[in-house]
Amino acid sequence: MYSHDDVEPILDQQGSKASVSEVRRNGDGSKVYCMFWRGDDEIHVLARGGVESVIKPPPGHDAFLDDTGRFVAWVKDTGKGYTFRNGFFRATDWKGSTPLFRVDPSGQFYFATLGPQRTVVASVDEPELTLHEARFPCARLFYQRGRLYLFGQSTHGSSGPQDIPVEILGHDEQGWRLERALTLSRSRSFPSPFYVADMDPLSERVLIVDHRDLPFRGKLYLHDLASGTRVRVKGDVHPWMLFLKRDLLREPLPASPGRTG
Repeated sequence: MYSHDDVEPILDQQGSKASVSEVRRNGDGSKVYCMFWRGDDEIHVLARGGVESVIKPPPGHDAFLDDTGRFVAWVKDTGKGYTFRNGFFRATDWKGSTPLFRVDPSGQFYFATLGPQRTVVASVDEPELTLHEARFPCARLFYQRGRLYLFGQSTHGSSGPQDIPVEILGHDEQGWRLERALTLSRSRSFPSPFYVADMDPLSERVLIVDHRDLPFRGKLYLHDLASGTRVRVKGDVHPWMLFLKRDLLREPLPASPGRTG
C-alpha cells in the first residue's frame, strides 16, 4: 500500500509539480495510472520501478484507458457526460451522488448512474447497448473471469441500514444475466463513508473501507464474496487503495521512461 510520500518523489523526477487528482490501476494490477486533472491534463503510468511513460495530453478530462493503453472514454464538456471511441455520447448530468460514471479497470465495461434508482451497464465497444440495469446508484464495477461485479453506494447516515448492494452478472449464449445479489453490511451505523475500494484481480475478495471521523481511525476489511467471510486487515485509510500484482515502486525498471502524445 503506497502513500503520497511514496509516489510523489517519483513523479517529481518527471517534472510534475501538481498534486495527483486520482489513482487507478489496470486490469491485472501490473500498472498504476496517476491522473492529473488540474491545469495541464496528463497521466503518469507507473510500472516496474517507477514511471514507465507519461501521456500528455489525453483526449479529454477524466479519461479512462483499457489494458492495451487505448483511451476508451473521456469528458469533453465537464459535468455533461462522456464520449467514447466510436463517437457515442453518454449523458451523466443527473445531480446525485458521485461517481456517476466509471470504467472497470480492464477498460472493457462501464456503468453510468442515470437516476437515484437506475444504473446502466454496457460495453465500451458498444456503449449505446445496455447490457444490464441495476436499481441502485453504483460506485464500482469490475470484470474478471467472465463475470461483472457491480457494487453500489452505501447510505451515509447516523441511523438505519448502511448496506452496500452487490450484483454479480454472468454471461451465456443469451447475454448477460444476474447470477447473484447480496449485500455487504456495516457492523454499526456512522455518518461517514462505507465503501468497496477495490477487488482482487485473482479472487472474489474485496477491500472494504469503513471510514471514521476524527479522532477515531478508519478500518479496513477483506471480504470474500464467495464464502461471505470478512477479516480486518492492518493499515491506515488512504484516498486510493488498490490491489497490485507486484511492488511497482521497488522493482527495477527494465527500460527508460518514454513520453507519448
